[in-house]
Amino acid sequence: KQSIQDNLAEQRARVQNTPGDADAHYRLGVVEGRAGDFANAIREVQRSIELRSNYGPAHSELAMLYYQRGDYATAWQEVKKAKDLDSTPSAGLVESLKRKMPEPK
Repeated sequence: KQSIQDNLAEQRARVQNTPGDADAHYRLGVVEGRAGDFANAIREVQRSIELRSNYGPAHSELAMLYYQRGDYATAWQEVKKAKDLDSTPSAGLVESLKRKMPEPK
């Protein structure tokens, strides 16, 4: 738990020092998600996409975050966006999503 808190502080400082860095927002979002703060995680990952519209891994991360929140329809939308950008979400996520909700056509 302390490691996550230390990592959060480090990533927040990076975002503060380089607010226009899509990678910094993405990394902060990933750590926020690991800490269980899905609202902030989603906000940071979305910000990374605003800064770099073709950021496929960010869409994969959003799919995972929405899945963890139980928003399966939005998770599927993010899976599609990630795939369209040649970024494949984890097979485990896709299989878990399929068990919760069929893949939209």
